[in-house]
Amino acid sequence: MYKLRNSLYINLTIRCNADCVFCDRKGEAIIKGHNLRITKEPTVQEVINEIGDPTKYDDIVFCGYGGPTIRLDAVKEVSKWVKQHRGKTRLNTDGHGNIINKRNIIPELVGLIDAVSISLNTTDPEHYGELMRIDGKKHFNAMIEFAKESVKTFHDVTMTIVNLDGVDRGKARRLVEDEIGATFRARPYF
Repeated sequence: MYKLRNSLYINLTIRCNADCVFCDRKGEAIIKGHNLRITKEPTVQEVINEIGDPTKYDDIVFCGYGGPTIRLDAVKEVSKWVKQHRGKTRLNTDGHGNIINKRNIIPELVGLIDAVSISLNTTDPEHYGELMRIDGKKHFNAMIEFAKESVKTFHDVTMTIVNLDGVDRGKARRLVEDEIGATFRARPYF
């Protein structure tokens, strides 16, 4: 876990279904001075103990170097505890949770997750596959569907791109805001 601004970020796993060219998960795994490399995945109780009072943070963020929906049950259990203790939650994801879990997971997150941030990365499925080193068409389409369902379900949905050469920021903004109905944000490349 690490704190940025007034949010507490929970790194549940270093496992991921993607291998993004811009991700340092297999390298030093350091963001803003925080080492995100974990040697073992924390238990739900260990995470809860580390959080303490969730109301002292703007939100508790499930993130990674790794895909938090790989540990969907842990996300749900910790979120339930956070909500019972009047805290707010956010899921930072690649939007592949439905593929990973082989079902639509969004209904399972209702009442547990307050905000969702999805990594769009690019608007082209082939480029998406190249950036994430996965089956671009399959995963891009699944991510877009996850985003559309999230917008129908949650009031706070953001989609992000990393500022990389070859990513059309204007096209990404139009896709996110006009076609999906989410908030758009460009992130710096670390």
